[in-house]
Amino acid sequence: MRKRIINSMFREDLDIQHRLLNLILSAAFIGGTFSLIATIAMGGFTSAAVTAVLLIIVLISLYLSVFLKRITASAVLITGMANLFIFPWMYFNSGGMYSGMPIWFVLGLIFTWLTLKGRICYVMYALNLVALIGCILVGDIHPEWFKPMPEGFMKGDIIQTIIAVSAIIGIIFKYQTYVYEKQRIKILEQDKQLHIANDAKSQFLANMSHEIRTPINGIIGMNALVLEELKDGNIDNIAEYANNVNSASQMLLSIINDILDISKIESGKMELVPVEYEVFSVLNDCYNMTLTRASEKGLELCMEIDSRVPSVLYGDEVRIRQIINNFLSNAVKYTHMGKVTLRVKEESRKAEMVYLVIEIEDTGIGIREEDMDKLFQNFTRLDEKKNRNIEGTGLGLSVTEKLVNLMGGEIKVSSTYGKGSKFTVLMGQKIIDSAPIGDFQQKYRNLVNQQNENEMSIYIPDAKILVVDDVDMNISVVKGLLKRTYALIDSATSGEECINKIYDNEYDIIFLDHMMPGMDGIETYTKMKEKKDHKNVDTPVIVLTANAIVGAKEMYLEKGFSDYLSKPVRYKELIEILVKYLPQKLIKQYKEKALSNDDNIINDKTIDDKTINDTYKGERVINNKSEDGGDNSMNKSIEERFPMLDTKTGMGYCMEDEEFYIEMIRTYIESDKREVLIEAFNTEDWKLYENYAHAVKSGSLNIGAVTLSEHAKSLEFAAKDDNYEYIKEHHNDFIGEYSDMIDKLDNVLNCFK
Repeated sequence: MRKRIINSMFREDLDIQHRLLNLILSAAFIGGTFSLIATIAMGGFTSAAVTAVLLIIVLISLYLSVFLKRITASAVLITGMANLFIFPWMYFNSGGMYSGMPIWFVLGLIFTWLTLKGRICYVMYALNLVALIGCILVGDIHPEWFKPMPEGFMKGDIIQTIIAVSAIIGIIFKYQTYVYEKQRIKILEQDKQLHIANDAKSQFLANMSHEIRTPINGIIGMNALVLEELKDGNIDNIAEYANNVNSASQMLLSIINDILDISKIESGKMELVPVEYEVFSVLNDCYNMTLTRASEKGLELCMEIDSRVPSVLYGDEVRIRQIINNFLSNAVKYTHMGKVTLRVKEESRKAEMVYLVIEIEDTGIGIREEDMDKLFQNFTRLDEKKNRNIEGTGLGLSVTEKLVNLMGGEIKVSSTYGKGSKFTVLMGQKIIDSAPIGDFQQKYRNLVNQQNENEMSIYIPDAKILVVDDVDMNISVVKGLLKRTYALIDSATSGEECINKIYDNEYDIIFLDHMMPGMDGIETYTKMKEKKDHKNVDTPVIVLTANAIVGAKEMYLEKGFSDYLSKPVRYKELIEILVKYLPQKLIKQYKEKALSNDDNIINDKTIDDKTINDTYKGERVINNKSEDGGDNSMNKSIEERFPMLDTKTGMGYCMEDEEFYIEMIRTYIESDKREVLIEAFNTEDWKLYENYAHAVKSGSLNIGAVTLSEHAKSLEFAAKDDNYEYIKEHHNDFIGEYSDMIDKLDNVLNCFK
């Protein structure tokens, strides 16, 4: 008990002042006790009585400090009672200047500085100082008020006071030195750990720089090839290029997901979302995602699935799929020849639970024994020099281990360096349907055949769709994905515009972005539901968002949204949403493989190309002529048409697509920010000015107006840094330069209409 109390008085989570107060009070109690004994031994019973009172006050102060955490009250009590009452009384009754009392007064003043802070410290110090000076002056004027000390007592009193006070002060400074030295060592250790962390971070960033750029370069390169093929009228390789773009996109998304997952897990925000799931569906997805990469390396991908495994289980389907995929991906990555095998078997059953053994075995490079303890560390890649050409961020296995632990499972690893590795995951899942999964290979073949027979798209020429997103590029993506549906697509770039449009038009479905400036998607949706006098009261509203964290879908559904579609938008998911929420009378399905050059089969009715073209109300260009007959041919190169732009930079931001680039320039002109910039400047609304300058900066860079972008950037940062003189000096020149750019671009576009 006593040891626990002492430890609680000097815990490291207490600040230094609190610990010092506890130390001073403890030292004062010990020193005062010895002083009391010495005083009684020398016959000073009156002084002994006062010392006893002081010891009681010390104990009360200790109680306030240690048990009630009333630090200020404790410090004020001990310094006030001692310096203002007890010490003055003892001064006049124990010989005054010819005793040890002045030394005790000094100790009381030191206590004030050490135990109090802020205004109360200065007030108490002043009062205590006045008490000491007052005692000295009054004693000088009225020496008769002093009670002389017994013969031979003075020297003993001064000696024992010096010993007690010096011991107390010595203990205080020794403790301070101890605390500061301990903190210094801790800081040095933290600095060392920080250095190690910085090294790991630097290596991670170096890896990330390579890993993120690789799929991005692949996407841009493949897209450039697609555009070249289209220019030449050759569509034979389009599907292959599109698949490569999809593969690179999935790789990029996987890297970003790893980063987000490790961040969520370590911050304690990762939550499991258990659902009913079909075991075959999960394993089939894992097989399909790994098969292409394995085949490209000439590896055999084997699936050895225990046919007795229950067909439907209850658990976090997404995370189980992620765990298996991470191990499979890792196995393929570090295997250069041979095979990768996924085994899933039932170890045991207990009540409604089945305990699964998931094994991923490879014939790869293996793991050295001394590297085993580093296997699941963040940002760590083993055998870095040997494996420098192998993609990876060093996060996959770390994320996987944490997910398995979160699900109450465990991981076992066995490996022979140079021969291969085996990762084994043991985890329990609740059984929903105990019917066995059966022959995996046969079910897989049946599914492939069924998919080949049922490749479907939709034809919805009468469907009216509103897409709301503050980024024009995102709207273009949705429009592009829906081009083959021939739907009538309208768009809005803000919540306010969306509200206006739902009064003017009736839509069959609305896709609404969440993260928008001003009125965001949730606020927009709330206003839509509050108002009952518009044309879209019952229209399904699908939230369109990059917020794909665990629990996001449930949050949006609780807000009242009809459904949730995460970015990047996938064609299949988009079509599924349309089929689910559009009135059935608007949907006409056709089989893609049944399309020919002569006809389209739609609901068993033949509709010729002219009918479809007449039905499609979107913007199209056919044989370089618009539907209204206007000539869109441009004989000059893009560089010749826009000499005022760095077209290489602009085209790079537009995926090397000239038509898209010109559309971006058109959008840039239509998004003219001159008026709002001037208004913000005149009203000295510098925050608004910063936002608009930022918009001009990014928009200018997107089309290749690099110099203008740099000037806008300078104004943006000047507003951010409160450097208003710089803005006032350069604003007019910038507006002139901006106006000149818009006029030149507008003239070029008008010349080539």
